[in-house]
Amino acid sequence: MAQSRRRRQGFRPAVALAVLVAAGALAADSPPAAPLARPSVPSALATTSLLLDVALLPTGRLVAVGERGHVLVSDDGGQTWQQQIVPARSTLTRVYFADARHGVIVGHDAVILQTDDAGSTWTKVYYAPEARQPLFDVWLGPQGHGLAVGAYSAMLTTEDFGRTWEPRHFAPAVLAKPAADDADIGLAQPHLYSLRAAGGGRLYLAGEAGRLYVSDDDGAGWRELPSPYEGTFFSVLPLGRDSLVVAGLRGHAYRSDDGGKTFTALDTGVIDLLAAATALDGGGYALAGASGAVLVSRDGARLVLHREADRAAFSALVSRGPLLIAVGEHGVRRLDPATLGAAP
Repeated sequence: MAQSRRRRQGFRPAVALAVLVAAGALAADSPPAAPLARPSVPSALATTSLLLDVALLPTGRLVAVGERGHVLVSDDGGQTWQQQIVPARSTLTRVYFADARHGVIVGHDAVILQTDDAGSTWTKVYYAPEARQPLFDVWLGPQGHGLAVGAYSAMLTTEDFGRTWEPRHFAPAVLAKPAADDADIGLAQPHLYSLRAAGGGRLYLAGEAGRLYVSDDDGAGWRELPSPYEGTFFSVLPLGRDSLVVAGLRGHAYRSDDGGKTFTALDTGVIDLLAAATALDGGGYALAGASGAVLVSRDGARLVLHREADRAAFSALVSRGPLLIAVGEHGVRRLDPATLGAAP
């Protein structure tokens, strides 16, 4: 295991955002820091500091999360933001709402925060820094069942909208591989980065070294999908029950329209890490990532590239009406997909 962990540590993306999104799991290999049990602190720079995810509630409210326990709320489409003080200073990696009231946030130190009032207040319901397994994504169903996933195949489950959580062993049905494959590169327990629901009980899960999984029973059981790429995937985007897009290292992105049985490569035209994906209102989808890259597809296949002038990295996107609300290395940005054109 020591050898495999050293090999994992060798992968350190150059951009600050990617270090936190992709290599944040390396915290699992380091001595645990002093418990960050104190609450977050107000910061005038919170809207321009590193943010890692953003969620859109049915009411139109936006909630963004990031480093130092920053949680931001906007009720005017992302024009202005208010910081919420929460009981954690850990880096917060993902936020998800099951409906207009119930939501959860996960992050480093295996911290989980929960709300029943649309993100106006948050309660720390899980915290396990000694586990050395940061959490990278979370999902809640409309009946309160949910999953959180993270480093070294960490998985937790809830049945009460995130108020309580129990660890679960992740044991998917795997595809046949050479006997030495996982043992050689230390991926018997791959990091799990992106978890998304496709409806009807189907969930897709993407992670380290091209690992892709699907569940047809809301995460009770999993099976591995044949992967088109051996590099890590950081985002999976269902476009329907059987259609999905996955994206990750070096601009690699693929689409499947048969539930992940086969994949077709997408021509992204970039070699940048792609960490974010979202469906667009009105059809199509967008991908984003390092070096300010934003790729928009209106027809589901052709991608048009735009780059932000300052090349700041993006970690998450959400579509709100005609705009994309993007978060990343320099905080929050509002982008209009209709005006995004090709850029060098």
